[in-house]
Amino acid sequence: MWHGTSPWQMADALDSATVGGFRLTAVDNLQEAGMLELDVTGMTCGHCVRAVTQAVKTVDPEARVQVDLGSKRVRVEGRSSADELIRMLGEAGYPAVAAREPAPAAAARKGCCGCR
Repeated sequence: MWHGTSPWQMADALDSATVGGFRLTAVDNLQEAGMLELDVTGMTCGHCVRAVTQAVKTVDPEARVQVDLGSKRVRVEGRSSADELIRMLGEAGYPAVAAREPAPAAAARKGCCGCR
């Protein structure tokens, strides 16, 4: 029934549905949620993945985070702005830029735990 239906169409359908006498309400702020991709330098190991994920979740605890060490790319599905995430990742020691921009120069320091 829902195959090929956008999240917004599902939200509209659910927003008007009633089950067992209870009205279903769509997720608040659905249109505010989005996918961001960031190029992040300094990530080299599993510890880096955990630290980056934790930094993102500090800004947006409900965000879905995917870290790809090979491409040095972080995908975040949530409600945070790129600026908020870039600031928090920088504070955590991982310089980041929006993926559509050129990646920053390689970090001068080694990875967070000395690996590289």
